[in-house]
Amino acid sequence: MSPTRRFPLGRDFGGTMKIHRDLLLGGCSAPSTAVHHGADSLASHLLFDIPGGMDGQILIRGHDGTTSAWQWITPPNDTLQEAFCTRAKPLMDLLNAMPSADIDINVEYPHVIIKSGRSTYKLPAQDGRNFPAFDPTQKVGVAISSSELRSAMAACGSALTGSGAVIDFNQCEAFIQRENEPLRLAGASKGGGSLYEFSSFGTEDRGVLLHKRTIAKLTGALPADCEVVCSLLDSTAVFTWGAAGFIAPLVDLNLPDYLKVLGPSGPDDNRITMNRDEFISALKRISSVVVSDSESPTCAKLEIANDSLLISSVEGDAAQAQEIINIEGAGKLNSQYDLSLLSGALRYTAGEFLHCHLPSNGAIKIVGSSSPQLIYTQVYMRS
Repeated sequence: MSPTRRFPLGRDFGGTMKIHRDLLLGGCSAPSTAVHHGADSLASHLLFDIPGGMDGQILIRGHDGTTSAWQWITPPNDTLQEAFCTRAKPLMDLLNAMPSADIDINVEYPHVIIKSGRSTYKLPAQDGRNFPAFDPTQKVGVAISSSELRSAMAACGSALTGSGAVIDFNQCEAFIQRENEPLRLAGASKGGGSLYEFSSFGTEDRGVLLHKRTIAKLTGALPADCEVVCSLLDSTAVFTWGAAGFIAPLVDLNLPDYLKVLGPSGPDDNRITMNRDEFISALKRISSVVVSDSESPTCAKLEIANDSLLISSVEGDAAQAQEIINIEGAGKLNSQYDLSLLSGALRYTAGEFLHCHLPSNGAIKIVGSSSPQLIYTQVYMRS
């Protein structure tokens, strides 16, 4: 593919793009997720590119300096001759407010002129020559359902607690590949973690970390239901779907051994089964009564007694509460757990029952009885 043409400064662009508002708005949606709207630089802009050799196609790109997203569109009537870029937020706000109808776009430096019916709008046009280089070549990777990927990222993100300026694994999710094993996504902090197993299998032994801010942008860019190809490169992870894609920078940290900590339980672990809705409702009632008055997380105590699970507030709390639910199976459990992490992770399990594995280290590994794929939600005991 030949290099992208760039407009020279100080000249009129010529040509008009006639396009339906809905097509343009849809084309801008994914790229706008990678834009830093508060920046006073090209990081707040969308680039409308005209790659050589791609007759009739417009490439819309957003780039905030680290993440990048793009979408190809094919206007039915396009005679634009040069590329241009303009601030994303004013353009998106305008398109959202416009009626669903055909619009005309042309560029007369220093403005992008948008016409809809008898209305005319002028937005500043900027020099897009400084946008980072872009390689639109399709990468080889692992195919995943977008709906499954969104659910997995939400489930694993519920375990993250880090928020400081110094990035550590508490703020990151990990994509883990092992050859001929399911692709996995993991998130963990000092309080616990979640591990999601996809139906797709890895093609290499590799693990990478993505920051939770990047995950949030990727979640916003992904459509509801399509096939996504995930490719893990040297310094980025590339996600492509249809005519769109997203490039995510990797976090340069040593990858924790998530599979050892969060993976499937061993055959010697004690196991119990309980009704999922009963357990979640009990935790919700406990958390509504017990509120931590310090920076420490609010905890609940879980204890197995005969054929029941006792869920109670921690001794010393100003308010006290206790719930008892029936269980099947047997095991030893008498520990405190972070209520927020436990409740948040359970939201992404599925099925009538929860199967709980009780390793000797005091953790709980929870699997929903009918999760699309296994979600191992582990919550560590608190001392």
